[in-house]
Amino acid sequence: MMESDANLYQTIKAGARGFLTKSVDADELFFAISRLMVGERYICSSLAIPIIDHVIEKELVPNFKMRSSDFSSREIEILQLIGQGLTNVEMADKLFISKRTVEGHRQSLIDKTGARNTAVLMRFAYANGIID
Repeated sequence: MMESDANLYQTIKAGARGFLTKSVDADELFFAISRLMVGERYICSSLAIPIIDHVIEKELVPNFKMRSSDFSSREIEILQLIGQGLTNVEMADKLFISKRTVEGHRQSLIDKTGARNTAVLMRFAYANGIID
């Protein structure tokens, strides 16, 4: 088969249990046959890996867009300082606010964006152009 997500989806939707491209080597061909013979499904690695990467990307970055105007100037400051690697205490000292206030801003940002943690929050902010 040609290496195309569209071909893969159409083929699986039509009932195929496996999908290989012309470029698979003999080892992968025999492995695929062995998996299919025991009733499993098989998609060649050259297509499976990009699909997995896409699923991971969707899970890690919330699928809606936000603009910097959706955040307060203080929240953007906090995002920038997190991006610089500052701790909550260091941010509090730099902004002349309490550590607890920094924690509140961080949690508010996580809640607004739907991020699971600070790492995903930073990825979200970068992907949406909120920080450089």
